[in-house]
Amino acid sequence: MDEAFEEIGILNNVNLYNNMVDKEQEFRKWMSVQKYNDDKEYTPKTINSYCNVLKNAPKNLNIEDRHKRSVFTYDDYSSYIDVMHVIRKASNFEEINRRYASGAFNAAMNLYEIFLKDDSHNYSKNQKNMNISN
Repeated sequence: MDEAFEEIGILNNVNLYNNMVDKEQEFRKWMSVQKYNDDKEYTPKTINSYCNVLKNAPKNLNIEDRHKRSVFTYDDYSSYIDVMHVIRKASNFEEINRRYASGAFNAAMNLYEIFLKDDSHNYSKNQKNMNISN
């Protein structure tokens, strides 16, 4: 019986990892077509920087362990907003934000929020809806 529960735990972790990778790839694609300021595009370097900070910065925050994971594990707007408040209230948030390219963490979090609000990027969900309607 314990082996069955262990296998379920492993499968849940694999699914969480796959979802996180998918969400990061969707965010990368979405960022690559976004414009800022005077119609400037995000460079691949900026996209990489933002993705890296969203994956790694939470580990360094003074918050509960359950929140010290990649931001890409949050794939819906409401759960992300909840954790975003926790992250920004961390006692060392400003320090960590400065450590990552002078504010890249905060900027990346703001973009990820917009990304989650914008359902047009959701390729996997849209693909599933297309398959259901066919």
